[in-house]
Amino acid sequence: MSSAWSFGLKLIVALLPCFRIVEISKSGKIDEKNKGNLASGISDPLTKADLESHKILTSSIRSSFPDVALISEEKDHAKDTHAMVPPSIPPIDLAVIMHALSSLKMDSVDHEDVVVWIDPLDATKEFTQGLEEYVTVMACIVISGIPVGGIVHFPFQRRTMWAWAAASKQEGGGVRNFTLPGGSPWPQALHEDTWSSNGARIIVSRSHAGSVETDARNAGVKVRAVTPAGGSGYKVAEVLTGAQDVYMHSTIIKKWDICAGDALLRAEAGSAAGEWEGGIRDWHGEEVRYGQHDPVKLTNGLVATRSAELYSKLQPHLSSIKS
Repeated sequence: MSSAWSFGLKLIVALLPCFRIVEISKSGKIDEKNKGNLASGISDPLTKADLESHKILTSSIRSSFPDVALISEEKDHAKDTHAMVPPSIPPIDLAVIMHALSSLKMDSVDHEDVVVWIDPLDATKEFTQGLEEYVTVMACIVISGIPVGGIVHFPFQRRTMWAWAAASKQEGGGVRNFTLPGGSPWPQALHEDTWSSNGARIIVSRSHAGSVETDARNAGVKVRAVTPAGGSGYKVAEVLTGAQDVYMHSTIIKKWDICAGDALLRAEAGSAAGEWEGGIRDWHGEEVRYGQHDPVKLTNGLVATRSAELYSKLQPHLSSIKS
C-alpha cells in the first residue's frame, strides 16, 4: 500500500473516536478515575472516553497494519483488550476527508520503519471539567525516529489540522486543515511575526506552567502575554494559526502529547522559505526522537515556534537552565 493511502487511512482512523468522545461527554457518564499523581503532585485523570478512544484507534490500526509499531498513552490502562468495532464515518464527512487528501503525493514506505504514536484523548483534565475547546485526538506517523505525519483532530469543533512533513508544498505538503459538516470553522491564520516589536505571546500549560515566563524574560525576550491553556494539541494549533508566538514547557511531558504537533511544525517549516527546520526542540536545542525504543518522556523542556529568530533568541538561555 502506498504511503499516501496509508496516511489517508490513519487520518480517517484518527477521526473515528471523535463520535464516541462527544457521545460520552453528552451522556454525563465519563467514569473518571485517577491514574496516579504526576511528579508535580497533580492528579492524572482517566475516563471512559480515553479508554474507548484508545480501543477504537488501536484495533483499527492493528487490523490494517499488524506489523506497525504502535505506542498509545493508554496502553497500560486498557485492561479489557477486546477490540471495539469502530463507528462508521458518515458519507458526507468521508467525502470531506478524501477531498482533503486528494492533492497529496508520496512515495511508498516500508512498514518496518514506521512507528505510530497516538494520544486517544489529549487534555483529559479539561475534558472532565467541560472545557471542550482544548480536547483533541492525535496520531503521529514516525519513520526512523522522525515525525513525518501528524493529525490533530478537535472532536467537539469537528475540525482537523494535519500534515505530511515529507511532502513538498507542490506535493500537498505543509499544514492543511478542514472542517467536517456542522463544525466550527478554523480561524483565519495570522502569520505576522511581530514579537520582536510588540513582545512574544507565550502559551503554556494550565496545570504545569513552570517558570517559562521568567525564563523567557531572562533570555531577553520581551513578553506581551502569557496564556495558560489545556492540551498540547491545542497549544501547537494556536502557534500554527498565529494566535500565539511560542509554546513553552519546562516540566516532564510524554511524547504522545507532542509527536503530532512536532510533525505539523516540521511540515510548516518545510513549506516556507529559508533553512529553518522547525519542529519541537528541547531546551538544549536537540530534536526530539520518537523511535520505538526511545524514551517516552521528554525531560529537558520544549520550545515550539514558527519563528527561527525567536527560537534562536530563546534557546541559548534555556540551554543554560537545563545544563
